[in-house]
Amino acid sequence: MPSRAERVNQMNPSKFIQKLKEFVVSKNYELDEVFIRRAISALYFSLFIFWANKKYFLENRPGQGSNQDYFPFRMFLQDMISSALDREIIFLHVYRVASDHYALNPTIVKIYGEEKRIIGKKKIEVKIDREALKKAIDSAEEILKALTNEDFSN
Repeated sequence: MPSRAERVNQMNPSKFIQKLKEFVVSKNYELDEVFIRRAISALYFSLFIFWANKKYFLENRPGQGSNQDYFPFRMFLQDMISSALDREIIFLHVYRVASDHYALNPTIVKIYGEEKRIIGKKKIEVKIDREALKKAIDSAEEILKALTNEDFSN
């Protein structure tokens, strides 16, 4: 069984983000909408799971549920906003929602809660394309940098 720190390191998405970035930036591959939607969703969830593991194993912050390992998305969102990552996390969150829950592209995503106060809008137009994925990768790198104090610029 891995140690607490080893478990958190196993969930660090830095390699995933770097490989995805290399793949997307290369432009040798045509990226269809399904790939882009799944990649945006995976970026969001890889950061969320890494964050949740840090809370559980390194900060000894219990979550909810019978194993106290369930952390609501809202808690992740609020934690990132309070860490001055509002632009990055809201972009990723809105595009993740569009990727996973909306059929049309482009579409208009309804904004709720804290995001509405920060954005100042009730709705935002979203277009899921290669440029959105590049921006999602940039946002993910900034969030991961804050979570790990690593630098991904190269």
